[in-house]
Parts: sequence; C-alpha cells; structure tokens
Amino acid sequence: MLTLGDLLDEDALGLRLLVGDAADRDRPVAGAHAIDVPQPSAWIDRDWLVLTAGTMLRDDEESVGKLVRELAETGVAALAFGIEPVFDHVPETLLDAARRAGLPVVVVPAHTPFREIVERVVRASLSEDVRASQRLVAMQRYLMDALGDEQPRMAAIERVAALVRGEVALLTRDGRVDVTTGIVPAAELWEAITARPQTTLELTCKGGTWIAVPVLRRDGAVLRWVVASSGQSGSVQLTKAAVQAAVPLLTGIDRLDATRRKQDRALRAVAFQGLLAGTADPLVAAQLTELGFAPEQPVAALVAVAGRGDDDALLSAVEEALDHARLPFVALQRGGRVVLLVQADEAEVERLAHGLAGGDGEPADAPATAIGVGGHGRLHGGVERSHREAELAVEHAGGGAPVVRFDALGTTTAILGEIPLAQVGARAEPLFERLARQPAALETLTAYFDHDLNVSTTAVHLHLHPNSLRYRLSRIEEAIGAPLRTPAVIAAVYLALRAGGHGTAGDR
Repeated sequence: MLTLGDLLDEDALGLRLLVGDAADRDRPVAGAHAIDVPQPSAWIDRDWLVLTAGTMLRDDEESVGKLVRELAETGVAALAFGIEPVFDHVPETLLDAARRAGLPVVVVPAHTPFREIVERVVRASLSEDVRASQRLVAMQRYLMDALGDEQPRMAAIERVAALVRGEVALLTRDGRVDVTTGIVPAAELWEAITARPQTTLELTCKGGTWIAVPVLRRDGAVLRWVVASSGQSGSVQLTKAAVQAAVPLLTGIDRLDATRRKQDRALRAVAFQGLLAGTADPLVAAQLTELGFAPEQPVAALVAVAGRGDDDALLSAVEEALDHARLPFVALQRGGRVVLLVQADEAEVERLAHGLAGGDGEPADAPATAIGVGGHGRLHGGVERSHREAELAVEHAGGGAPVVRFDALGTTTAILGEIPLAQVGARAEPLFERLARQPAALETLTAYFDHDLNVSTTAVHLHLHPNSLRYRLSRIEEAIGAPLRTPAVIAAVYLALRAGGHGTAGDR
C-alpha cells in the first residue's frame, strides 16, 4: 500500500514533512481529498490524506485545535497544507496543535496542484485494488477446493487457519464450539459477540485480535459464527478478508447439509413405515441395509415426547446423538413426538434415552420430556411389538422418571403390550360406558387403583371422608353389577380404564 513516505519521496510533488517523525512515514495512504468545510471528518475515511488551503481556517487556537483534534481522532494519514493563495506559510497555531495531537502535517508548495497529489494516490490505490482482487480470487479458489473433501466444513476452516496462520472455529448460535482447529477462548468471544450487532466484528480477546462473522440463513437468522485470530500473520485485514471469503462457502455447505438432511429423513421415515406395516418389501430391506442395519441384529423402539412440543429440535438431537454414536436408526415425527428404531444393545439404548431426557443436566432444557423404551426384537417381524411397548411405556414416563422401559412395568401393562389396544377397547367398551355414566366414577376408580385399593389414602387424595368414598364405590359396584373385591372384576375394571385412556400409576 502507498505510504506517506512514498509521497514525500516524490521530488515532482515537492512535499515536506513539517510535523511528524520517521515512524509517520510508514502511515498508509488509502486516498486523498481536498476539503475546506466545517466538520471534514464527515467526508473522509481513516488513512486518507486531507488537502486544505485553509480557506475556512481562522487563525485562532480554539478553531484550529478543534479541527486538528477531529482529524486526529478520525485517524487520517496526514494534513497536507497548501501554500497560497490564502496563507504564505503554515500557521504556527496549527503546527502546535498538530504536535500535541500527534497529527503529521505536510506542506504543499504553491507550484503543486492538489489534483496531482490526488491522481498519484488514485493510481496507487487502483494498482493496490488489482493486487487485492487477485489475492481475493486466489483465496476463494483455495477455499472452494474444500468442497471436494469428505468433511468440507472442517476442511474450509482449516484452510482459513492456514491463510491467517492462526486459530479458527465455528460457534453455534448459542455460543458452543462446533468445529475448531485448536484452542479458542469461546466464552470470552461469545460474551463480546452478544454485546454487539450481528455483523462483522473486530474483537480483542486474550491479548490478540479476533474477527467474528455470522453465517446467515436466507431469512437473516444467524446459523453460526466464524471466529478467527489474526495469528502469526498479524494482519487483521487479511484475517477479515479470509473469513468473509469463507462465509459464502460455509453458507452453501449448510444449505447442502439441510437438503441432504431432508432427503435422509424422508428415506428413514419410509423405511420405518414399511417396518411398522410388517411388509416384506425388498426395497425396504435394501434401504435398511444402506442405512447400516444388520438383518440378524435385534432392534429396539423408543417413543420420545418433545420438550416444548418442538419435535423438529428433538429429531435433530436424535440424529446428532446417533450419528455421533454411529448407530443405525430410522425415525418418524408424530405430532410433538419422535418415534425411532435403533440397532444397539441395551446399555447403548439406555444411554441414548437418558441423554435425550437431559441426563444429569437441567430437564427443562432437554430435547425430550418423556421417553418410553420398548423391548428388543427382530428387525423383520419384531418392530411392531417393540413400538407398541414403547408407546405403553411412554405413558408412564415424565416428571421424576423421564425414561421408562417397558420391561420395568407391571404384569397387567405387559399383557396389554401383547394385545393391540383396539382389541382391548372393543371388549372393555360396555363396561367403560357404564362407568362413564357416573361423573365421579372414573376419577374415583383411577385414584382408587393409583392408591392400591386403599380406602384411607384414596379418601385423603380425593378430599373425601372414608365413608363417602365407600358410598361412591358401592354405587360403582351397582353400576357394573359386580363387587370390586374379586380379582376378575378388578382386572376387568383396570383394563377398561386403560383402554378408555384413564391410565393409572398403580401398575408401575
């Protein structure tokens, strides 16, 4: 880049440095502008050479000091003062103010038109722009080659790191490190990012300079952040250019990933639906093989209730966990739930379920609030049963027990797992209808079974006197035409409640 020293060394221009030292000769000159208006900083940028003949200048300390301070705070390269036609010398008040502010002052002789200085700076700037464009094109080509890698996102940030000779990382939209080339001060960077507008940022962190640039979706929402240190190159401009060149590539990779994820979800959903239907379609078998399933290995079904009803976020968490564990799976979204089938041993299924339910973390932030786990069965022929078991188990999950395995349930519920609920409902419907005719009957019986047929504890729960509860139970016995003391009647009433959607906790 053109420097102030380059202009001073051109004999044809005849410029002399009146205020400044040898270090000021290295100041970059990005442009030049002749200006004689109040508040010139509104018209010029950092590293520009300000040319003035002093037309608007009043030779008093206050106005001169204000002008010099304004230019110094803007970060201009220097103030070039033209001799004649207004002043035959540079005013001493201006030179004194410039020395105090650390602003270089150059004198322009009368025979040098301002336009020659501007033309010289423009020629140098155009030449620099050409070189910068060539470097940018080469940089973009180098980064684009990352698309040919098996892991293009990682390859892209590694190439950025090679360009800037520093550390580079991708942060998720909540500040977690997604991919990194080394150790980065993620917490400190994220604190600085969230305190500023979502645009290209230049941050000082851990004694170094970092550039942060957001990767955006089509609707403008932030997907992730790219952060890079200026590293050994020490060039903030190079780091900024490299990161900004990488962002469109990373955006494209994200969009390709989103398309691939949609296609993958559709493929897994079709394969799962085929298994649930019990079809022996060769295409389904081929799809399962392609997804990594081994026909001879057992599988287990899980039904997970999404936290806050966000089954898309839950499915994403399932995909991330199982891809990381390299376990074959298929999944479906069903109205706030995710139903999945995974080929893994019992310990792996248990880890997966508890991980989705929050593990040892905060349950409120977990992707799933309740998970039911069915028993293991054959890939071809045992999926429907495992799914039915998981559906039954999830009805007992939640609260203090977010994960419930079917084999941990009681005998009656296990029997229900062997019989399709529709068949149970058909047999239990007449009894359920008789119970439903009494408004308090269903509530009373559900509580009665929940408290192990104990009149005292059930009465406390229902805020009734024990005798009032006994009266209610006698009315129920009249309605069903049988006493609530024999095992057969107890079993029939329990099944009627379960088939009618009034599950109890008593069989857990």
